Amino acid sequence: MSPMARCATLLVLVAALAVPNLGSESAARPPVQVAQAAKDVNLLNLEVLALQAIEQLHATPGQLQTLAKLAPETMSKSKARKPAKASDKFAKKLGELREALLKRDADDIQIITGEIGELQAAEKTFVDNTIDMTPAARKRAPELLKQLAPRQVALYLASFESLLVDPVEGVYAAMEEGIKQTPAEWKETRDGIAQEVAELVAGLDPAQSQKVADKVGAILDKGHKMNEPDLKKNKAELEKSVHQIVDAAGPVEILRHFMERHLALMLSNPQLAAAVDARQKRK
Repeated sequence: MSPMARCATLLVLVAALAVPNLGSESAARPPVQVAQAAKDVNLLNLEVLALQAIEQLHATPGQLQTLAKLAPETMSKSKARKPAKASDKFAKKLGELREALLKRDADDIQIITGEIGELQAAEKTFVDNTIDMTPAARKRAPELLKQLAPRQVALYLASFESLLVDPVEGVYAAMEEGIKQTPAEWKETRDGIAQEVAELVAGLDPAQSQKVADKVGAILDKGHKMNEPDLKKNKAELEKSVHQIVDAAGPVEILRHFMERHLALMLSNPQLAAAVDARQKRK
């Protein structure tokens, strides 16, 4: 996972959330997959991701109703996923975390989150929680952000304080990481971080963000061609080039785009409807 990808993960303890791909969506949607999620660790994990986002937003009953209405329009379609590599113990703990999130039990959430993190490290767990960001989610995310109270936004951002990586630092860290990567690994790192920085700077508009992504990608490739001593020697120059791109947006715009990106990912989650339905049934 790239350095910037870490700040995009909606649920820190769960496996890497891949960089979203803009894809076309059909009008027809599959039914809410509640029962299947209990048997499929990938789907269960996606539902937990959605529940975690809802909890971090401190969503009100009215906002849950809004999400329920938006979900059929914005969710990505179900697709074939890489088989999860997880023990029965991990799956059980993930189910316990789902229950804790539904009960909104902060103590249990914290304890079980820690336990799952330990299991992940010990068992080298893999779950495919890739979320394809849909055009509808890109459109609705800014509208949803306007419906949140200032306190909700502040609390949500505070929950990601340790993961809010400075884009300039993130780009340079990717260059350092890329020194030991294969060409294929570097391409994934470069394209991922370029897109993430672009969406922080330019927002969710594909045309505008692609222009920024191309510029960031060129800087990343320039640094990647250097050996480690030359990369360190040219750090200031490379970071200056990134600053020229990032500073055009400014910190407030970047935080707004950060929120919009997270909301778009939540809205694109194929298990969002199941998560909202489960929350609404808990009084």
